[in-house]
Amino acid sequence: PPPPPPPTPPPPPPPSLPPPPPPKAEEAAAAAAAGGLDAGPFPTALAELLQDFAADARAAGVALLATAAARQQLHPALTTGGLFEAEVNLAPMPPAGRRAALLQLLPRLRARPTRRVVDAAVSASDGFSAAEIEALATAAAARAGARAAV
Repeated sequence: PPPPPPPTPPPPPPPSLPPPPPPKAEEAAAAAAAGGLDAGPFPTALAELLQDFAADARAAGVALLATAAARQQLHPALTTGGLFEAEVNLAPMPPAGRRAALLQLLPRLRARPTRRVVDAAVSASDGFSAAEIEALATAAAARAGARAAV
């Protein structure tokens, strides 16, 4: 008997279908789902621009620094590929630092809480970053202002 004919290759996809996303787009989508930068071409383009900038900065002897509250908030393109040479994790502010941050911030918010309220805010803000303490104080001052207006 004659050999069977070779299998027919599958037809090409219709031209209206977009090509499958590259792996970086999948990483960007995962980062967006985890609360990182939005998925899509902008973060990838931004990461490529930063890579070029970092190379130029290294050649000129300039350090590139970046901060984030958590590594998981960063786009994967920023945490891979050698963009940054070192990762430095800062310890949370101690109670004295949180108290100092609050006492420095409160006059700008025109807030004058009692010592007991400041003590409670310091205790409740264990592990907070300076930005989180500022957000906490701003929200508390706004709520206090709204209550006073009623």
